[in-house]
Amino acid sequence: MSWEALATELNAFDNSEKLPLSAQLTLWRVQAKAIRRTQRKDVKFNYRVSAADSPTAIRSFEDTPREDFEVAGGYTWLNDFLSIDFDLALVDSPDDGQNWRLDGSEVGLDWGNFTIAISMMDRWWGPGWDGSLILSNNARPIPALTLRRTQTKPFKTEWLSWIGPWDLRVIWGEMESDRVIANPRFFGMRFNFKPIPSLEIGLSRTAQWCGEGRPCDFYTFTDLFLGRDNAADDGLTREDEPGNQLAGVDIRWSNLWFGTPMAFYGQFIGEDEAGGFPSRFLGMGGVEFSGWLDYWHWSYRVYAELQPPDLENRVPLSRSLCRARRRRRCTDRLARLCPGDTE
Repeated sequence: MSWEALATELNAFDNSEKLPLSAQLTLWRVQAKAIRRTQRKDVKFNYRVSAADSPTAIRSFEDTPREDFEVAGGYTWLNDFLSIDFDLALVDSPDDGQNWRLDGSEVGLDWGNFTIAISMMDRWWGPGWDGSLILSNNARPIPALTLRRTQTKPFKTEWLSWIGPWDLRVIWGEMESDRVIANPRFFGMRFNFKPIPSLEIGLSRTAQWCGEGRPCDFYTFTDLFLGRDNAADDGLTREDEPGNQLAGVDIRWSNLWFGTPMAFYGQFIGEDEAGGFPSRFLGMGGVEFSGWLDYWHWSYRVYAELQPPDLENRVPLSRSLCRARRRRRCTDRLARLCPGDTE
């Protein structure tokens, strides 16, 4: 969700409604940040310094350092049509050899209720806290041309208004050269909607295609988009297979039970296509509790996530599934499938 959409929802909130202290403090904090982030024609500078003794190679939704030491600075500026987020970071001893990075930078142009942007932003598709099975911040962001909705307003027509508030994200990017196939293209799209306030559903799809020595023409992308991209489909072989895809659905259901905010969520992602739909599914599920401790004036969030231990024939995707190994959530079988991880 963009800050514009979030600010609109916060402004529509009925301030006469009495909230618990924890919720009121959170509302004020988010409202203040939304005002700062959406203020027009005002340059806002930022900086950060981070360090870690042993940076984790498998990240979660938390904002943890990627390298031993990072120092960064930048600014944000926007008007009614253009937005600029510039972030320049210097890192120590990076694994990829890139000491200077523009991660977190973006230049966007508003077009109606859509924003077209050149982006190096992190992306997180899914409801999980430990990771996503399709796209997360575990790897550095992919330089990409993106399209997204600015406001998540529902459709006005009665035929589609039942969908509720909805959002759309589309990504066209190019990945790095230090791969088995250098410089492959990356395509991703996500549609999420809330038919009722307590339920959010997301449909996601990503694909790798093109790259050094691989077909890159418009017809190749058309075959990939329509799902005609598996070996043995219409005579395709491994050599001329258009690309590699993931697709699936995620669900988050949240409400107030027993006086406590709770949420149940899950994500189900398929690797290949069969009959026009994803196949070879893998999944994860979780439950989440949050609240406020009056005595200490602390807020808390507790969650537990579960993955099926049967990962046979899942080796190509095992790195995504091994995201939580250092959190001691993986089985011995999963640990043996983690490529390049010997800890």
